[in-house]
Amino acid sequence: MRRQRESRKYAHTVGAHTTPRISARERRRLRREREKAREREMQKPAARPKPRLIDRLPRLRVGWRLVSFLLVVGLVSVLLMFIDGAMFYVNHIYVGGVRYLPPEEIYGLSGIANLHIFWVDPAAVARAVERDPAIADAQVEIGWPSRVDIRVVEREPSIIWEQADVRTWVDVQGYIMPMRADDTNLLRIVVEGVDTPISPYERIPKDIVDGALQLRALRPNIDVLFLHPVEGLGLLDGRGWRVYFGTGDDMAEKLLVYESLVEAVWQGGSGVWPELFDVGDLRAPYYRVGSSSG
Repeated sequence: MRRQRESRKYAHTVGAHTTPRISARERRRLRREREKAREREMQKPAARPKPRLIDRLPRLRVGWRLVSFLLVVGLVSVLLMFIDGAMFYVNHIYVGGVRYLPPEEIYGLSGIANLHIFWVDPAAVARAVERDPAIADAQVEIGWPSRVDIRVVEREPSIIWEQADVRTWVDVQGYIMPMRADDTNLLRIVVEGVDTPISPYERIPKDIVDGALQLRALRPNIDVLFLHPVEGLGLLDGRGWRVYFGTGDDMAEKLLVYESLVEAVWQGGSGVWPELFDVGDLRAPYYRVGSSSG
């Protein structure tokens, strides 16, 4: 009985469902084996995926210094393009409003040939063009990359001024300008007693211009007038004598006085042949016959 109880006790102690006790030495050995196995596993090369093309390209690190450098290079390049680019230099202009002046002459007056567009001052160009006496007004506009538009208003000739055998044009304000065409419809004024041509920058007194144009309007058949330094405007009457009208805008009244004198002296049967009439001063008109005065 005792042997059976010990046998059952032993079976209960070392049965299949019990875990045998492991010594501390064995546990240390097993731990070392597990650590070695883990190290061998970590040393094995990892399975890597096939690299893509973009992964093969070198990767650049872009910092603020590189960005600043690229910006400076870009700005300098643009600036050099503006400074040295041939497209930004003026080599021609667009001219409008001209009738007598050739565009090439306006281009020369502007003074901007081969000038960089940045240095073109529209107001200065307009003043340079207006220095020509034939230009009444000039407007200048700037376009890109090198476009310059100049629109001018030319003075309109109203009289041909002949002085010392040199003919020029005169507008209604008395401005002198070069004669660029032979217009036979314009009234011609021949200056007497002067041996030097008129300067292109002189200006004819307006009372002379007004008087001449008024005479032409009242007598459209007048083609030529004379200008005496003292007596003023005059003409050669078709009946054979000279008549002087002075200057000013009262030519209608002077013509009436003149015709009255002619009626009284020549057509009145006095038998005298007049040589000269002068109605420049309406307070003292007179006529001359031969060596005596009437």
